[in-house]
Amino acid sequence: MDNILKVNTFVYNFQIELNYWDRYYDNLLEFVTITKLTKSQQQRIHKELVDITSHKKKLADKVEKKLKKTYYWESEQFFNEKFKITYNTKHKT
Repeated sequence: MDNILKVNTFVYNFQIELNYWDRYYDNLLEFVTITKLTKSQQQRIHKELVDITSHKKKLADKVEKKLKKTYYWESEQFFNEKFKITYNTKHKT
């Protein structure tokens, strides 16, 4: 039970951090569309957007790597496979 609690808090913290980066990314895009920027400012913001995207990818890889070590990952995979099977059989007709 203790292991499940650790995994759930890890996933929860990941979701909070991902939500933060998604909002930051969206706000930067909105800022770019609303304001007039110089070429150098646009380049700096573009680099920041690329950094955010790569950081989010690294976070997702880190979470996936950690979850693969736990029973949580196997149960998720089993559930997804079972859902795909039932979903595909219902919609074949």
